[in-house]
Amino acid sequence: MPRYTRKRLILAKAEVTYGVSAAPTAADDAVLVSEITHAFEPNNVDRALIRPYFGSSEQLVGTRSVRLDFTVELVGSGAAGVAPAWASLIEACAMDGTVEVATRVDYLPITDAVPSVTIFYYADGVLRTALGCRGTCVLSLNAGEMPRMAFSFRGLDGGLSAVALPSDADFSAFITPTIPTDTNTLDLNLGGTLSETGAVAFTGGTSIPSLGLEVNVGNGNPPNLDLVSQYNGGGSFWKFRIPVIGAFHSVVMSEVPTLFPKLRFHWAEAAAQWIPYVVKDFKRRWGAINRPLPDNPLKEYRQFVSCQTDDDVDYVLKYSGEDNIVIGTDYGHNDQSTEIEALRNLKNQGGISARQYEKITYDNAKELFGL
Repeated sequence: MPRYTRKRLILAKAEVTYGVSAAPTAADDAVLVSEITHAFEPNNVDRALIRPYFGSSEQLVGTRSVRLDFTVELVGSGAAGVAPAWASLIEACAMDGTVEVATRVDYLPITDAVPSVTIFYYADGVLRTALGCRGTCVLSLNAGEMPRMAFSFRGLDGGLSAVALPSDADFSAFITPTIPTDTNTLDLNLGGTLSETGAVAFTGGTSIPSLGLEVNVGNGNPPNLDLVSQYNGGGSFWKFRIPVIGAFHSVVMSEVPTLFPKLRFHWAEAAAQWIPYVVKDFKRRWGAINRPLPDNPLKEYRQFVSCQTDDDVDYVLKYSGEDNIVIGTDYGHNDQSTEIEALRNLKNQGGISARQYEKITYDNAKELFGL
C-alpha cells in the first residue's frame, strides 16, 4: 500500500523533564513546515567474536537517536509582545525567550539549561517519536526570497508506531510571512528584536537605518585566494583589489539597486581609477542587451567609491560624476591604502575645483552615511 509524502505532519512541544514525552497534540502543537527530512540513527555495536569458522558476528543495537530537519517560515506572531508559533523550537536551539507583554519578545543565546522538545513526526500512518530534542537553526533572509528558519534536531528514539495522521491539525498561529524587499524591510536593530511584522533578529536595542552597504578589499573564498596567489608578483592586487572591482560591476549589472531603492553602497580601499574602464564596459554591455544605461550609473544606483590622492581624480569625475566620490585616510591601518594626510594632499595637489574638493571631503560622505 503506497504512502503519500504530502500526508506528513510535525508536532512539537516543550518538555518539562528532559527526555520525557510532552505529548504534543495536533490541535495545540502542530508546526507548519516544509522540506522535511528524517533519519533513524542507531549506534550498532559489533560483538566481534573470535570463533573457529568463517562468518561475521552479529551487531547489537545500542543507543538510538532520531534526526529531524525541516524548514519553518520566518514570521512573527502578528501581535506585539506575543511569542511566535515557533517559540518552543528556537528555544530548543539554545535561545532563551523573554516576553515583554504588549511590547516585544526577545531571544538571547544561552549555554546552560537548554530546553528540549518532544517531536512527533507523522508520515501517512506511521508515527516516529523523538524525545529530548535539541538542535540548531539557520535563518535565511535573502532579498526577494521566502524568509525561512532551517531547523536541524537530534533526539532520543521514542519508538515507531502505526498511527493515523491527525485530522485536527491547527496552523492558525502561523501567519503569512512578508518577502524581504526594500519596501517591506524595517530598520535593522543591532542586537535585534522580534517585531509583530516579522522583521527578526534575536536581541534588542539600537535602531540603525538599513540604508548602507560597505564593501572593503578582502577575499573570503579560500580556493579563489589560493588560485590568485600563485605566481603573483603583484602582491595583494589580484587577491584584494580586483574582486572589489568585479563585485561593483556585478552589483550595478544586477537588480539589487532597483530592488532596494534606498540602499547606498560604499566601495573602499581599491582606489577609483578603474571607474572609467567599468563605466565604458557598462555602456557596451547594456547596449548589447538593449538595456538603457543611466547617464550617471553611480548616482542613479547610489554607488560611492573612495578615491586615493594618486588617482587622476579630475579624469575619474568625468565618469563618476561629482556626487559619488569620497576619500578617507584609512586611519588605524598600516597598509597600502593608508594616507593620513589624504585630505590635505588632495587639496594641495590641485586638478579639481574648490567645489569638487568640498563635495569629495564633506558633502558626498554626508550623503553616503545619511548624516
